[in-house]
Amino acid sequence: MLSESTKERIAQFVQVHRERQSNVVLITSGGTTVPLEANTVRFIDNFSVGTRGSASAEYYLRRGYAVLFLFRKRSLRPFERKFNHLNILDLIKPAAKSGAEASFVVDQSALSFDLGQLVGEYERARERQLLLNVEFI
Repeated sequence: MLSESTKERIAQFVQVHRERQSNVVLITSGGTTVPLEANTVRFIDNFSVGTRGSASAEYYLRRGYAVLFLFRKRSLRPFERKFNHLNILDLIKPAAKSGAEASFVVDQSALSFDLGQLVGEYERARERQLLLNVEFI
């Protein structure tokens, strides 16, 4: 069941894109749980991690669609899925200190994708409010 604030976020997202006359796609992603009884003790569960759903969302975002992305708790989300098998802390290296602030660089040699392109696509989607992630259980 969705909270009232989540329902409102969805309604606002849809309204914005209706006014813009944008194409909107709804993608559900991650596993599904179906209870076998009224007081759920047993259930059937699909342990999908959401790879296809998150990749599909990225596909539609690249084509200018607005994406309402419903994902199961702990499943992969668009853009973040690329880091699924990586320890992000292994990629971050300290750079030279300038004053009191520490700065860091990203070691891209362990990546199998172009980080700059990924960040650019994410920023464009975020700036244009094209992606709404909604978690469900």
